[in-house]
Parts: sequence; structure tokens; C-alpha cells
Amino acid sequence: MTEFTDLKAIVVGAGAFGSAIAFELARGGARVTVVDERPLAHNASGIAAGMLAPALESALDPASIGHFPLLCAARDLWPAFAEALGPTGLERCGALLKAPQAELAGITASLQEAGARCERVGEALFTPEDWRLEPRLALAALRHALLRREGCSAQEGRVAAVTARSATLADGTVLGGDAVILACGYGGLGLAPELSTLTPIKGQLLRFPDAQVVEGPILRSLVGYVVPSRDGAVAGATMEEGRDDLALNRDALDRLKVEAGWLSPGLGLARSNGHAGVRAATPDGLPLLGRSRNGVYLAAGARRNGWLLAPLAAQVVMRAIEGRVAAADAMFSLGRF
Repeated sequence: MTEFTDLKAIVVGAGAFGSAIAFELARGGARVTVVDERPLAHNASGIAAGMLAPALESALDPASIGHFPLLCAARDLWPAFAEALGPTGLERCGALLKAPQAELAGITASLQEAGARCERVGEALFTPEDWRLEPRLALAALRHALLRREGCSAQEGRVAAVTARSATLADGTVLGGDAVILACGYGGLGLAPELSTLTPIKGQLLRFPDAQVVEGPILRSLVGYVVPSRDGAVAGATMEEGRDDLALNRDALDRLKVEAGWLSPGLGLARSNGHAGVRAATPDGLPLLGRSRNGVYLAAGARRNGWLLAPLAAQVVMRAIEGRVAAADAMFSLGRF
């Protein structure tokens, strides 16, 4: 475990990245203050489906093609990470893809070539590589674990300005520290120069509160998914590039419901609630992790893989704070664009 006993850190953003980084810093002995302008879980990480899906993300999301080894390595950090937290809903459930046979043949071949385990099950494709967790449960566990540490705290507030050693809130409060980490996604635009490379992606999804399915695989098609959850099955999701609003679109939600009903017929007539969040993405689909030119540290731009990459992102940022960089960290460098 890295030692940060003399470090006072300010983490801006309490989503998957910010919460994971704050927890790991606190485990290393740092005194950590987490600041977010919204209550816990009222963000894209909180409404997410919670998929840890290295296989089908690398097969279905154009920005993740070729990234299976990286995403798989990130997923493999989760069992030990979750064990240190308590209940997160982590399940090695696998995923079942339904698609036209011609498409399945190509996806099967590409996954096998990448080294992913998969097999045909009837007219579908199953992979045990893809897991899931419960996002709100995981965020609560991360917060609880943080606040158990001496000298650690969390507060609400909008950060208006940062330096390498301080964060100034919109109400004028100044928080001082030895390191400032920006993990607030697209909301941090303007706080560090490298964040100008981020593009917002609005995602809308449905939650079915009466369908509290906690077992079984993730169900996926070429354009959608249904994820079991104790809070109600989740179906999604739109990818609306360039949009940073949270308005719900009934036509988009209706399309999601039709797709969910095809994947899991019982959901077609079930009661559902719409949710929207804004994710941030870089041009190559990999996050920005490291030290900015203005001295703060960045952890942003995970696209659809914030939860999957969170423990890995925490490791990379901690190495940057220590002033050491692993060879593999170059793929996340802030100057690559």
C-alpha cells in the first residue's frame, strides 16, 4: 500500500473516479476532502447500470475496439478493491448477446482473437468476462469507507477555481491542500486546460422499479442492454454526443423500452422511470489521468467505462502524485492529443 501520511488532498467530484481515488488516498493515510456540487449518487455514476464489461464493450463500442486487454486488466482489480469496501453488489454474472447470426459470427471471432472467453448458446453469445455491480451501493460503500478514516470528509459545493494547492468554491470558501484532483467529468471544463479535449455524451436510461431481478446475466443487443439490479432492472442507453443537458426525451425512452422488451419480454409492459446523466469522453475513448499543466491532477473522460476503470484510474493518479509513472500509464497521458 502506498503511503500518503503527510498528504492533504482535495478531490473534486464524487462519481466512480473521484470516490475511488479518494478511498485509495485515504487508505494510504492521506487526509482527503471530497467536494461535489450534488448529493451522493446524484450524478452519471449514480444512475449508471454498473456494467464492468471488457468483452462486449470492446466488441460493440467503436471507441473501445482493441482495448479488451486493458479493460480486462481493469476489471480484475475489482474483487480485491470491493473486498476492502464491503457490499458493492459485485457479481461475476456474465453477459448474453442477442443479435443476427451474421453479426454474432463476427463478434465471436473478434472476441476470441482478443483472448476473451465466449461461447455460442443457442442463437445467442455468452461471455463470462462481463460483470456488474450496484452503482449506488458502491458509491455509498466508498463514502462510508472514506469517512471512517481520520481527517477525511465530504461536502457539497461547486468548485469555481483551482490551483495546484487549493480549490475555491462558488461561495468563496477556499480549501487548501497539497494536491487537488479533478474527477468531475465534463463539469470540470475550464478548470484545467487539457479538459478542453472532452466531449459531453448525454445518456438516457430506464429503471424498472418493480423488476428487482438480482440474478442472471446482463442481456445485450447491438443497441441496448438490460442489467439486473436490486433497485429495479436497468435498460439503456442513449449515446447523445455533444449534449450536456439532463432533459428526458420521451421518444428516446420509448425506443429503449421496446428494446428492453425484446431482450426481456416481461419489461415491455412494466412501469419504468427515465433518468439522464452526462458522461465525458476523449477522442480515443480512454480517460485523461495524470498531472495537468496547471499543477492539478486529472481523472476524467472514461466514456462508458467509468466504473470499470475506477480502481485502475486510482492507481494511475496515485503514481502521478508520487511523481512516478509506469510505462503503461502513457496511454492515459494528458498530452497525447
